[in-house]
Amino acid sequence: IKNICRNDNTDRIRNSCEEFLNGIYHVYIETEADVDKDFENDDPVQEEADKRAFIKDITDKVRKALMAHRNLCEDFADIFILCKLEVGVCASIEIQEGANAENVYVAVANRLRDFFSNVPRFYTLPQLLEKGKPIEDIFAGRPYSKQSHGFVDTQELESIELKKEIHTSDIFNAIFEVEGVRKVSKLELKNCGKDCVSFATEKNSYWKFHLPNNHIPVFSMDC
Repeated sequence: IKNICRNDNTDRIRNSCEEFLNGIYHVYIETEADVDKDFENDDPVQEEADKRAFIKDITDKVRKALMAHRNLCEDFADIFILCKLEVGVCASIEIQEGANAENVYVAVANRLRDFFSNVPRFYTLPQLLEKGKPIEDIFAGRPYSKQSHGFVDTQELESIELKKEIHTSDIFNAIFEVEGVRKVSKLELKNCGKDCVSFATEKNSYWKFHLPNNHIPVFSMDC
């Protein structure tokens, strides 16, 4: 649990499998719960037990689902729960004349949340039919269980990639996509999640931040 992000040996394991084996996969899970924060307890023993129970439950369910639907000669080397790294953005934004400041503020916050935390969007059947999706493609992204809701656009799902780094230029572009934004200046990326993760490393600069292994950025308004 203490080394859940596997910063020490993930690359070694991955490289070993890529060099010698085909059909062996590493599985990365992004959970709604934040393992580092959502199980905090005054009793450290109970906190550790709750984390272990959560991790075992979700990884067992994922492995069971994968094994039930795997192809011949496919297997799964390991399952990682991705750690969340809260980040924030500081910027001065000038809006266009006549634009509603409150609406622009909310739209920028939502756009940044989508940029940092790109997650699958769920659709109803009529919505995907309106997008011109063939019925066989729609049901390829059908709900998997009773707890699932809606359908996913499989093309959108496959386009989601695990971020390795964040470019400041991409943040600028994301903000400029919001209607009503005229100018953006003094933009800074803030690390508000973990004290042990510093932005001041030799890999990082104003224009590029390398994310730690097995971490995903989560936009936070509290930074």
